[in-house]
Amino acid sequence: MTPPETARLKLRELTLDDVDNLHSIVGSPLAMRWYPKVYSRAEAQEWIERQFRRYVVGGCGLWACELKATGEFVGTCGPCWQPVDEVYELEVGYLLVPIHWGQGYATEAARACLAWSFEHYPVPRVISLIRPENTPSWKVAQRNGLTVWKETMWHDLLHQVWRVDRNSEIGN
Repeated sequence: MTPPETARLKLRELTLDDVDNLHSIVGSPLAMRWYPKVYSRAEAQEWIERQFRRYVVGGCGLWACELKATGEFVGTCGPCWQPVDEVYELEVGYLLVPIHWGQGYATEAARACLAWSFEHYPVPRVISLIRPENTPSWKVAQRNGLTVWKETMWHDLLHQVWRVDRNSEIGN
């Protein structure tokens, strides 16, 4: 299935050519401060290979986000199937290169991925898993119409499960 585009962003499947781009995020202590760890370059490649499996098995996964105007890599965003409290939920996740924070790219990409998810899957809701202290991510979720549904332990860390239902308005 073809990833969505937005006014400023082209989303596409990740490739092994994106290892250094992804590592600029997952290898950054600043970008990964709400994750359990900072990832090595080899682990960034494993991350991309995991997306390859997701593309095949689940029909979606994190996609590369590029500026349409320049082709510059700004981050990743996309829907992924995640086990939450023993139920698989469709989650829209996003990670951006720190120099691109604060420009609305995460909100724009996540909004497109939420709409794409409802267009392609008969799910009653789409979620985002966000650590309670990750204020920037929950602001993205709020701008896109998600609200806190519940809390859960996910990868041994407390997360809020934000959700938007199929018939809700995405974004404002």
